[in-house]
Amino acid sequence: MDDAIFMEKDGPTGPSGDDEIRFSDNMALYNRIITSTDLLKTHIEGVPGIDSSIISVLPNYIDTEKYRSKKNNTDSIPVIGWIGTPTNTIYLKDPLLALQKLHDLGREFKVMLCGADEGEARKWYSADIDFVQWSLEHEVGIYNRIDIGIMPLPDDVWTAGKAGYKLMLYMAMGKIAVASDVGQNSNIIQHGIDGFLVGGDIEWEHIFSRVLNEYRSLSYIGNRAREKIIVQYSLEGNGERFVGMFTSE
Repeated sequence: MDDAIFMEKDGPTGPSGDDEIRFSDNMALYNRIITSTDLLKTHIEGVPGIDSSIISVLPNYIDTEKYRSKKNNTDSIPVIGWIGTPTNTIYLKDPLLALQKLHDLGREFKVMLCGADEGEARKWYSADIDFVQWSLEHEVGIYNRIDIGIMPLPDDVWTAGKAGYKLMLYMAMGKIAVASDVGQNSNIIQHGIDGFLVGGDIEWEHIFSRVLNEYRSLSYIGNRAREKIIVQYSLEGNGERFVGMFTSE
């Protein structure tokens, strides 16, 4: 499991009542459980009757041969992009408001949103937006159009269960990743080394300004990001470990 499937998305703290019973009954069906984060593992360990020895943590792995960039991200106006679903468009409020301020100040960049609710996004950003429809067939090409990939998330129980898959795809593609400093995002990115984290005293406008100011000299961020994904989160580098979870005694 790679999400907080034990709770409703808009729930304040977690499952209760019938939801908790249903989740516990479901977990009892398995003789092997793999989670993508320690937080998810900890929650399952709290289910009565579950033997913690059958639970393992294995991050979501990326096929870095498939997800690799063919775009030189210093040749043109930077494209700040997001890939998600219409229901998650609400997460774009803060970064889009920050980008609107920078646009009004005359900063030069483009915005691309894939899978967003156009009506919602327009509440916070009135300048040009390239709205793109997601498809599996064109997924790599969509990521390739982005230079700066963003993953904004609120700091709550639901998002704490997320495994950062889209963030890892940005990084595998060698993009400059900017993400909220919450949950697994904080483990994947080393701030200022292979990406940027927003949270605490660091705001979206500050990070966007820095990245846009230094954009032509930040190729090392994308290179380090891809190297990290290859070493720590790639299918190629961790395939044997994955298979071993199903073949070990």
